[in-house]
Amino acid sequence: MTLECWNAIEAMRGVLPSGENPDPEPYFQVQNLFNHFCSGGVMVHGYHHEKRRHPGNPTLFQWKTRSVRIGGYYISKDQFLAAGATFKKDLKGKSTQFHAACAAEAEALGLSLEQFLQSDPHGT
Repeated sequence: MTLECWNAIEAMRGVLPSGENPDPEPYFQVQNLFNHFCSGGVMVHGYHHEKRRHPGNPTLFQWKTRSVRIGGYYISKDQFLAAGATFKKDLKGKSTQFHAACAAEAEALGLSLEQFLQSDPHGT
């Protein structure tokens, strides 16, 4: 996980989810998603993650919780580079900027977008 992504997730501590839904606060939604992935849980396309269509960034995937979106890249089936995080409500009309920021974070680490998987590694 990049430092930028970590800082964004840390900033979610104590923020309550919108509405009356029974989900835990966004920080714990993210923690539950990472625990699911790290314990070998199946990442279901459309529920846990989805491929994002972004010009010039064909390898971007977005992990999802009810309140949070995490942009990143699969290095392999079991390795995900989380490059950015934001609240779902803050993405409206700004997804292009968020996707570009995720690509910039990956490239700042010296990683080329071509080395990431372009298809869903979990095949779900």
